[in-house]
This record gives sequence, C-alpha cells and structure tokens, in this order.
Amino acid sequence: MPTYDFECKACNHRFSAFLAIKDKDQAACPVCGSNQVAQLFTGFMFSKGGSGESAPPVGGG
Repeated sequence: MPTYDFECKACNHRFSAFLAIKDKDQAACPVCGSNQVAQLFTGFMFSKGGSGESAPPVGGG
C-alpha cells in the first residue's frame, strides 16, 4: 500500500496516511477528525538499475 500526504482543510494539519488506493478518498485528519482533506503532491524515489544508488527525489511538496 502506498503512503499519501494530506492537508486538513479544517485545521491545516499535514499528515501522511498508509492507505490502499481505493481508500485514499476516505482519509480523515488525525488531529480534528475532519474528512475535509486535500491530497498533496509529493515527490518519489526511484532506483537506477543495478548500481544500488538512488536517484534524487522527483517532484516535491
């Protein structure tokens, strides 16, 4: 399951949630309990084949 980053529209708390893709629209703020959350775009890491080194993050947030 992927981790998604969210920001609560009610209290502005930013948090991450480990959710199945089908459940990401059911995320709720762990601070105030509101389900009025916006998913944030975050970067991701990828590995260049075989060298064991990671490339820098792509995107950002």
